[in-house]
Amino acid sequence: MLPDVYLYAIRNKDKEFSSISENNSKNRNILLTAKGIWIDYQPVSKSCVIAGVDSSYNMQHFQGFHLYVIDAACVTKEGNILAKEFIHKIGVLDRNQLEAKSLEIETNIAYKANNNVNLILVDGSLISRFVSVYPSVVKSVMDLIKEYRNIVFISKTSDSREIFKHMNSKVGDIYFFNHISSKAGYSKPHIITRYKESITVVYARLSDFSPLIKLEFPREITQQKVKGILDQLAHDSVSGYPYVLKLAHNTVVVSDNDIERLAGIYGLKNEVGAREVLRK
Repeated sequence: MLPDVYLYAIRNKDKEFSSISENNSKNRNILLTAKGIWIDYQPVSKSCVIAGVDSSYNMQHFQGFHLYVIDAACVTKEGNILAKEFIHKIGVLDRNQLEAKSLEIETNIAYKANNNVNLILVDGSLISRFVSVYPSVVKSVMDLIKEYRNIVFISKTSDSREIFKHMNSKVGDIYFFNHISSKAGYSKPHIITRYKESITVVYARLSDFSPLIKLEFPREITQQKVKGILDQLAHDSVSGYPYVLKLAHNTVVVSDNDIERLAGIYGLKNEVGAREVLRK
């Protein structure tokens, strides 16, 4: 089967690549628009108390049940854990349910830790939580953002098209901002509405030639406020990404070896139907 796929790719590479080519007239127009709403800005490092929230999950399949772990933590740059939570069970839970539970736990953690910091960064997209098929995910994030506003959701990758969808873009907004500048800066705040809540979307680069990140704020914010938050994020960032989020990820990650050790503790190493672990 794969030889057929390779042959198709060779014969149709120009056609398939045209949707993201800068030579595509539609893409050229979008790139011009992106240039018009991109603002060069070198953040001025500003210290404040920031914490990062992230979650992780992993599981191993057995015949008729799963062994799974979900955990989340809120961590400061010094490595202090302000809040943590985990779920560990033997039962039946599919991947979508695991992901939904991890998002709920992240929200709980952000809620618990909020009073201890100036700014909380949550790994992932706020908008994706609003389109979850699980009502509990939507409710948990709605409760959080109605009570607290000092929260920023940050994504390293994104395929969302909130900004250029009206121009019939076929790829995510981040693609176009990546192709119009490599300098530090940000895109003008773009406001969308979900469940009657305003969300501000901003793409930003904290230093020249660093990767773009997507910022989502659970409120309307001004350009001046965006600059202030970029100043705070730049104070403790590594390769253009907030250090506290890297630290939070390293704190919560559930590795394949972790699940295998748990399987050993429970005496499940030779259980019928054992399969490879699922890693986030």
